[in-house]
Amino acid sequence: MTQRLALAPDTDPEALHRAVLALVEHHPALRTRFRRSAGGWHQEVLAQAPDGVLTRHQGTLEEQVQRAAEQAQRSLDPVEGRMLRALVFEDGTGRPAQLVLTVHHLAVDGVSWRILLADLEAAYRAARTGAPVHLPATGTSFARWATRLERHARSGALDGDAAYWTGTGRAPADLPTGRPGPNTHGTAATLTVTLDERTTGALLRKVPETYRTQVNDVLLSALGRTLARWCGRDTVLIGVEGHGREDLFADQDLSRTVGWFTAEFPLALRVDPEAGWHDTLRSVKEQLRAVPLRGLSHGALRHLRPAALPADAAEPQFGFNYHGQWDTGGSADGLLRGPLPPAGRDTDPDEPRPYLLDVVGAVQDGRLELGWTYPPAVYDEATVRELADRTLQALRELAEHCASPGAGGRTPSDFPLAGLDQSQLDRLVGDGRDVEDV
Repeated sequence: MTQRLALAPDTDPEALHRAVLALVEHHPALRTRFRRSAGGWHQEVLAQAPDGVLTRHQGTLEEQVQRAAEQAQRSLDPVEGRMLRALVFEDGTGRPAQLVLTVHHLAVDGVSWRILLADLEAAYRAARTGAPVHLPATGTSFARWATRLERHARSGALDGDAAYWTGTGRAPADLPTGRPGPNTHGTAATLTVTLDERTTGALLRKVPETYRTQVNDVLLSALGRTLARWCGRDTVLIGVEGHGREDLFADQDLSRTVGWFTAEFPLALRVDPEAGWHDTLRSVKEQLRAVPLRGLSHGALRHLRPAALPADAAEPQFGFNYHGQWDTGGSADGLLRGPLPPAGRDTDPDEPRPYLLDVVGAVQDGRLELGWTYPPAVYDEATVRELADRTLQALRELAEHCASPGAGGRTPSDFPLAGLDQSQLDRLVGDGRDVEDV
């Protein structure tokens, strides 16, 4: 995974070098290597990272940056412990102008990037003054978490979730037929659509307030309706990614742990294509609350207790991942002055993609962006654009609905101890539209 960032015009190159080294020294995931033995793969943390973590390059021509970034990505090697490379590109005056950080995906996820970039800023500020670099504690190590999760899963503690995942694996997964053609990372294209700032603000604040929902509930309501109408059925199988940092163990804290925790799981989403937004939002919300451990148990069972899940479960052909409100810098007085266009390739171009279509969402500069990635050999851009536009329109309708006088309502997950279903709750409180906290 790679981040390309603009640097402050007065960046001190030596302080930046110290800050990057401090980052590697502080976070064990950046000093990790993987060894294979007769018993399988084992992860170990090196005392220090291999040499050559940071390199400097003269010039900022786009071709030069792309070429150097690809070389750095190819040089990453988890067997040797080469997990991070930092490339500094200097302008014509010899001052650092751009920073490309590339980290092997085994060591980072989306949450990790937020931790790393914030720590890089803090380390640079200290290094520039000549003070010792002291970063906040990292919390539970990834290795300790992984060991604990393995013991937990192998003990059978998660077996009770197998029935849910077995049922999910029976959902229809096929998408409308396209042309036969390759579906690799190298042949894929991405169409990005953007929602205006006002509507984005309403989806982030007004809708969750009205229905006690989370952003994923809203986005999947819109996507679910779009896909249900496209597929011509009321159930669609979606591969969803979550952060995976669940509070599974009370004595472990993952809030500042760098590592790849992402939970990938199939969601059999039921959406009546013709239902109103009031019913759709409430239904999707309840379906997401019913996912065991927010999807964590699916991966744990699949990889650690494979016999607990059916081998012939359907595989989603549509993927969804929401990265949240993404900010990679941009302050007027900080080291990092904002993101630049991507550099290099984060994936092998010849590797098959896991989905035919996948959507990645994030809020940048106050606006929701949805990137639709697809194989042009299989689907025309016009088809994907129509799906993307329908989803944006659905999100606008959701925002308008939640601003209307009759919007709102409570669902059974708001009262988990009551043991009520939706119809019982509606009879008791008139669908909960006027109920305050109970």
